[in-house]
Amino acid sequence: MKKLLLTLVLLVAPILFFGISVEKSAAMAPFTASISEAEYEWYANRESFSSIYLDQTENCESGGVFRSRTKNIQLSGPTALLLASELSIGSQMENVESMFNYVSNMPYVRYSEWRNTEDILKSMNGDCADKSVALVSLLKDSGFESYVVYGDEIDGYSHAWVSVNIDGYWLQLDATTNDILSIYTCIEEGCDFSSHYKIVGFFDNSESYDCS
Repeated sequence: MKKLLLTLVLLVAPILFFGISVEKSAAMAPFTASISEAEYEWYANRESFSSIYLDQTENCESGGVFRSRTKNIQLSGPTALLLASELSIGSQMENVESMFNYVSNMPYVRYSEWRNTEDILKSMNGDCADKSVALVSLLKDSGFESYVVYGDEIDGYSHAWVSVNIDGYWLQLDATTNDILSIYTCIEEGCDFSSHYKIVGFFDNSESYDCS
């Protein structure tokens, strides 16, 4: 009988010991989240990031020369809808990153005219205007408020980029780069992106604004 009790103790004790040990380890383990460096930086600094956009657009008026460009942003097109669904992979920032990376990886090819969403996504290339139109289309098809932003000419060149609203804060995206926060890195180094290309207007598929 004593041998039987001893055997049971020897069998059960390790289970109890390791069970308690595992529970304590799990409770004491530090929290680690699966989050990208860009997402961490965005959420840590989103108020200052967002104010840059707001400061430059507070005096913009509805209408302007970009009204005719609203038709270039095609929502619910077959190519854009499929891509928007495939690229929606997780949190809001993860989805924005996924769509940004897809568009920024398109080869840069300069065109003399603005193109529409379907043509851009089918050709899989484009300039800053094309990439901005494509990215805004994907973002809006995924439920994000977003606009193509147009900058003034400097040394014969103008520029277009994207502004997207994430949880009530505005993030600027330059799809001609491969760094989703490149604009803000530039600002932190004293190289204010907006000082290079002053915002003259922005638009989506239904409205346009003049900031000049």
